[in-house]
Amino acid sequence: MIIFNVTQDHLDQALARYDFQKLNGSITGGEGNLSGALGEIAVLEIMRSRNNIISDVSTYDYDMIINGKTIDVKSKRANYPPKPGYKVAVSSWNTKQRCDYYVFTFVMNDMSKVYIPGYLDKDSYYKKALFFKKGDVVVEGLNKGWSFSADCYILNFTELKPLHIFK
Repeated sequence: MIIFNVTQDHLDQALARYDFQKLNGSITGGEGNLSGALGEIAVLEIMRSRNNIISDVSTYDYDMIINGKTIDVKSKRANYPPKPGYKVAVSSWNTKQRCDYYVFTFVMNDMSKVYIPGYLDKDSYYKKALFFKKGDVVVEGLNKGWSFSADCYILNFTELKPLHIFK
């Protein structure tokens, strides 16, 4: 897992990244916009540092193109660093996005760090992930008793490929 330390410059970039209130299909109604933008900034910075060819294009379908592959960054806010059992999610609203890969991040609520557990190609993600409908209740594990606020596909982050092997 990659740990990205956030600077004031990164926060400023994230604040300037989007000029709208709410993404279509946002599970949090727009409350996660800043953390989502910060997750994108972290992925861009890490991939740039590895001399990848990057286009920062940000469309509905994907956030960036890295080495000719379209990438959508999915960020989740967290109070604590991720540990085994933590899940990543893609809203069913996003299944039609035309991207090659999802990169997942956990952004600390205090905006101090971004944890990047990895990525997965879109097709593999949906083959491995479990589908939950809005209102379904988690019956075991870390989030036992939690109710889904939207239809989504869930996967344990340990199923992801580490970002350092992305080509």
